Amino acid sequence: MAELLKDIYHKDFLNQFAHKIQGKYSAFDTEAFVNSVMDESWEGLALRNRMQQIVKRLRAYLPVSYEEALAVLFKIDEMCVGFPYLFFSDFVACYGQEERHWDLSMQALERFTQRSSAEFAVRPFLLRHTERGMAQMTRWAQH
Repeated sequence: MAELLKDIYHKDFLNQFAHKIQGKYSAFDTEAFVNSVMDESWEGLALRNRMQQIVKRLRAYLPVSYEEALAVLFKIDEMCVGFPYLFFSDFVACYGQEERHWDLSMQALERFTQRSSAEFAVRPFLLRHTERGMAQMTRWAQH
């Protein structure tokens, strides 16, 4: 039987990811993070739900301010390349929607999409701020 795509998120992956963060943000509790992600609901979660679970738990273990939390992710994003790291952009979509975070969130999406994708994460920004979002997409199209 073929392996399910959701199974790319397993304990070893989460431990490796958590140690990357902990290496740049010493207050990050790797064991508590992994255990909170892989709670009793984990096995029954589909791919997108697992990604959302990771994002929610990241929020609990990274610095409280969005700006500081993103700064930690910026320190490790070059080590986090490929499909499994789509949740970096999801973090931005979940926690970076406030108007005051627009520029930082756009910077983050531009940065993260180069290593994975922000295809889904950019959509809520486009829906909430269509003109501004389309202007940003036009600038990115020239990138």
